[in-house]
This record gives sequence, structure tokens and C-alpha cells, in this order.
Amino acid sequence: QPGDLDLPFSHVQKSARRGVCLGYVGGVASTGTGDGEGQGVTAGGRTGRVSWFDSLSSGLRRAVSSTVDGESAMPLGMGSRLGPYTLEQKIGQGGMGAVYRARHARLPRPVAVKLMRTRVAGAQSTALFEMEVRQTSRLTHPSTVSIFDVGTAPDGVLYYVMEYIEGITLEDLVVAHGPVPSGRVVHVLAQVAHALAEAHELGLVHRDIKPSNILLCDRGGVCDLPKLVDFGLVADLRAPIDPSDGHASPLLGTPMYMAPEALCETHRVDARTDIYALGAVAYYMLTGTELFELVPNVNELIRLQIERLPQRPATRLGERVPPDLERIIMRCLAKSPSERPVTAL
Repeated sequence: QPGDLDLPFSHVQKSARRGVCLGYVGGVASTGTGDGEGQGVTAGGRTGRVSWFDSLSSGLRRAVSSTVDGESAMPLGMGSRLGPYTLEQKIGQGGMGAVYRARHARLPRPVAVKLMRTRVAGAQSTALFEMEVRQTSRLTHPSTVSIFDVGTAPDGVLYYVMEYIEGITLEDLVVAHGPVPSGRVVHVLAQVAHALAEAHELGLVHRDIKPSNILLCDRGGVCDLPKLVDFGLVADLRAPIDPSDGHASPLLGTPMYMAPEALCETHRVDARTDIYALGAVAYYMLTGTELFELVPNVNELIRLQIERLPQRPATRLGERVPPDLERIIMRCLAKSPSERPVTAL
């Protein structure tokens, strides 16, 4: 239950600002960092083909079956080769693996390679990795980062190759420069909303929309192109429910950006859950602050997310905010999903 949590304020800040995700699986509370699984790197894709996926699935099964006492170090590192890719520099580290900048042997552009430590991940995390690759490869919007390749190393390490992004996260943008002008907020998040609309149309819910999972980059002379990354918690609402999973009650995401239903009624998660998080991101960009400040612990943060509306942006910022923009942000942050916009568009 949410009331069982009493993590310190420093952990709350990490949860909201450094990608630490809170999770419940089978009644056991756990935390794990998402750093590097979307922090200025990549996740996502658009190939739309799944012919390569059968080999990935068999690789996943082989990797899980090769687990020895649940312990293994990832042998790959800088200078290692994965087919035509050479790992050059680690650019992120997560609880289940790492992300490297890499170079293709014959193509001049850099890529990002996400590696999974399958031998310490367990079957459930391996299944999430499988879903992340399979579902995000269906997405084609230019504001969703692209998957190029996928494979299994000889020692069983799973990996996929994606677009490498040189840019700045919305979190780092606000930390460095403070509140973002309203016109820029609208310009950036309208593109993210369109990317989400495509995912929602396919029955996919991201479940971890937050400032550190949206990067701004310049591409082909186009400035402020946002890229939505890290689909590691993606949910497929059209997938059949496995009755054997009925005992598990997963609570996954980043608490400061989680909608009330994602915290207490996980079976109700849908596109409007992402819309709530997008509203929270807009609030952060516009005001330079989180929805709730000076929260002592995660338990209190969850209570606030469920029960209390934040101050209106104009009140928090202490200056005028375009009324239409403030109205749509507060509508996205409605506690009841039925009061939020139905779609991201």
C-alpha cells in the first residue's frame, strides 16, 4: 500500500528529478534508477517490422535460462564489439544495464546501444525489455526516438541500437535557465503530445513521462525538436491479461509525475494517465517548480498527488500566464481521469 512508504525527502527529490522509479511487484516495494535509460540518450523506435523479433525472443529465453545464482557482471564495455557496433563511451547506467554511445563499422553516424544485464534481471524485467523493444519499434513520429537494430551478444547480453541524441533534457533546461517562456512550452509540448497521440492510438501508454525523458535537439536546421525517450515502462492496453498475474500489483513510474489512478488503481491506467504527466511537465517548464514543493517523504507525495491540486501556475510563478494555457494545464492535472482531455491532441 502507498502508506507503507516512508522514504526520505532526498529520495523524493531523486524520484522526481533523477529518474528513480518506484515499483511494487507482488507486494514488495523497490526502487531503481532510470538514469541513462532516457537521460540524454535514447529509447524507442519506428521500424514497424517484427521479423527480427523472433530471434530476440529466443535470445531472451536463452539468457534467462542461463542464469547462475542470479549473479553476473556485464562483460561488455568501452571498446567491445557487438556485430558491426563498437562501444565508445558509457552515457548512462540503470539498475538493469547501461547505455553506450557506439559507432557502426561502415556508417559515420553515432548510435546509442542499450545493454541489459539479463543474468541479474530476472524473467519479469526481461519481459519488460522485450515489450519495450517490440512496442516502441512500432512508433514513427519524429518526436519519438528510433530503434535501428536489436540482438543478443554471444554471452547472452541483450541489446538494442537506437538513435543517438545530442541535446538537453527539459529537466536540465529548467535547472540551468529557470522557467520557460509560455510560447516555447507550447511549441515543445505540442510536438510531444502528437508523439503520444500516435502511441495511444496503438494502445500504448508510456507511464513515465517526465522532464528527464524529453530531450530537445536540433535536427536538419529544425530547432527545439523534442524527442520522447525511455519506453521501459510502456504498457500495451490491447494485450490480453494473464490471469496468473492477478496477484501482482505493479506500481511503476516517477511519483512526482504519476496520476492518482497510477498510484492507487493501476488497472485504470490509460492514455489519460500520460496526459496527467504531460500536464505536470508543462507545469514544471512554465513555473520552474514541481507540482508540490518541500515534500518530506514519498508517502506524503503520494497523498498529495491523490488528494490535492497544485497551485495554479500564475500563482506559483507570481506573474501572468496565458489563461488558455493555464486552463489546459490544470485540466490535464484533474484528479479524475474523466475530467482530463480524452486525447493528447
